[in-house]
Amino acid sequence: MKNRLRNSLKNLSALIKNMSALKRQTLISICVSALMLTLINQADRYTLARGYSTKPLVILFGFLSAIPILGILFVLGRYLARETDEYVRMMVVKSLLWAAAVIVIATTLQSALAEWSTEWVLSPNETACMTFDLFFTVASIVFVIQLWRNR
Repeated sequence: MKNRLRNSLKNLSALIKNMSALKRQTLISICVSALMLTLINQADRYTLARGYSTKPLVILFGFLSAIPILGILFVLGRYLARETDEYVRMMVVKSLLWAAAVIVIATTLQSALAEWSTEWVLSPNETACMTFDLFFTVASIVFVIQLWRNR
């Protein structure tokens, strides 16, 4: 088990070393934004759990949770503009479009279920985290599937 983990970490570090500077920078920016969104969501949960649910505070956390998502959209746009390989750019765009389609379906389904039952109602920050995680999970899975299909 330890050897498997050690080999996996070696493979991951080799993969990151073989990435171009643009891909490394994009990956780091996305990870930092994900960490920021998680911290904002936890701060929101902590303050709301303590009873500090004033309207300005809710609006502030709503805007704060939008900042990392806008940053990621900017980073992805910059990556697509600077990517020189047209094939890789096309695969990334396809992955992002599939992820956007899944997000629209999931958000529509969640909204319909929230109208039907109060158990499905999520706070804005929970919705932001859910869509963020789902978006990048689907985009990654679709990208790997495309690589597998086009080998």
